[in-house]
Amino acid sequence: MKLDARLAQIIPARLRKFEPRWQALDEARRQDCTKIVILVELVGGRGKAAAVLDVSDNTIDNHRKGTGDVSHAALKELTEGAGLPQAALYFRWSVDDGELVFRDAQDKAILDPWQTGRPGAEPRYDVPPLAYNPGQDHLMQPGGMAEGDDVQHLTVPRDYLGRLQADPRSLLAMVVRDDGMVPEIEEGALLLVDVSDRLLTDGCLYVLDTGAGAIVRRVRRLARGEIELLCADSKLHPPLRLTKPDVAGLDLIGRLRSHSKSV
Repeated sequence: MKLDARLAQIIPARLRKFEPRWQALDEARRQDCTKIVILVELVGGRGKAAAVLDVSDNTIDNHRKGTGDVSHAALKELTEGAGLPQAALYFRWSVDDGELVFRDAQDKAILDPWQTGRPGAEPRYDVPPLAYNPGQDHLMQPGGMAEGDDVQHLTVPRDYLGRLQADPRSLLAMVVRDDGMVPEIEEGALLLVDVSDRLLTDGCLYVLDTGAGAIVRRVRRLARGEIELLCADSKLHPPLRLTKPDVAGLDLIGRLRSHSKSV
């Protein structure tokens, strides 16, 4: 994919700036960082990328530095905003001689990702580090949920797991019991929850146990280890701010990986 003259200069410069910060990351995480750096420029810069994802500029900076987890959903939104096909996310990206190049696992260049489906790669278990904003306190990580007798695990197709980037042994199927995330997530929707991920990454969706059923909220990180739990409509459901000690006491089930409504 040929880049215009401005992007052909600015994207390699941005990659050179951020790549030294990724040395401790594994290959999969470095690729996520590469993609986010490229996508930020393709959608028009940090401010526009933050608007697309409805996060702060600081969150975009953390994604580019590799100090904050980049969710697959966020990458998909930016990819769509950049006019690229979703299938491109399943390849390795680089910028060579003014072109954005996509390569498969065998290092073969993909000339037309618009005509290419998702490769049949083994699913990758996403183990993001605890997101950390410089100058802010670490978040206290909540405890997990003890599984009751009524909990059952489901078999999930491997192809679908590849998109979720989750270990099937850590997935729990639940039903959402409130309308806080309507219209994004309907009340009664089936949820696939990663119970191994309780890191409260900024901008991601998490499932909580209220005692009367599961609810879904989006996490926004604040200073001093505080967070806000956000609903889809802040006018109907104002954000709930939690202090650092409150965070440790959350009845958190895990991170939401997928959802669908009944038909």
